[in-house]
Amino acid sequence: MIGKAYTPDEVAQLFQISKHTVYELIKRGELQAFKVGNKMRIEHSEIERYKESTKAPAKKIQVEEMDTHASSPIRLSGSHDFLVEHFVKQTSKDLQQQIQPTYIGSLEGLMMLYRGQSDIAAIHLLDPASQEYNLPFIHQLFVHESISVVKFVSREQGFIVAKGNPKGISDFWFKKMFSLLIVKKGLGQGFFLTQCFQRMALPQQK
Repeated sequence: MIGKAYTPDEVAQLFQISKHTVYELIKRGELQAFKVGNKMRIEHSEIERYKESTKAPAKKIQVEEMDTHASSPIRLSGSHDFLVEHFVKQTSKDLQQQIQPTYIGSLEGLMMLYRGQSDIAAIHLLDPASQEYNLPFIHQLFVHESISVVKFVSREQGFIVAKGNPKGISDFWFKKMFSLLIVKKGLGQGFFLTQCFQRMALPQQK
């Protein structure tokens, strides 16, 4: 016979935490739940078991966490930006904290964070609909997870042209742009250019 079962909202009230944290505990397997239709339920016995499992001396937990951080590198994935690379080097040098980078592009870097394969994602993704960077993609992927977003750097995007700018390039809409060959470095780094081409109805070759 099944005893009393609680909803995630009720468990959140019991523990005085957010509902999103309850879903995160369920997702990590720390709190067992079952489904009734499409609704999550947690048995009273499971709540008691979880409470008992978290009862440990505070000092012991802190020592274990410090040891883990000292021995395990922080996994970073995303865009290969010069300032990100500099940050990785300086952090290792000044803080004695190893960061293991995987420069794979903004979108795939964010997906690695979503899949739990990295701890930090360095991204610059422009949403075509809202013209807003990063947040629309984060909100779409991380519905129940608690995510910290830090604005690391802002930069101005533009062209690198020949000395003296002999073609007189001033912006994307300049008529001579139609006769130029523009080379994109990679998938993530060409995202902004691709959108500009689409707005101007320019042909693209891969």
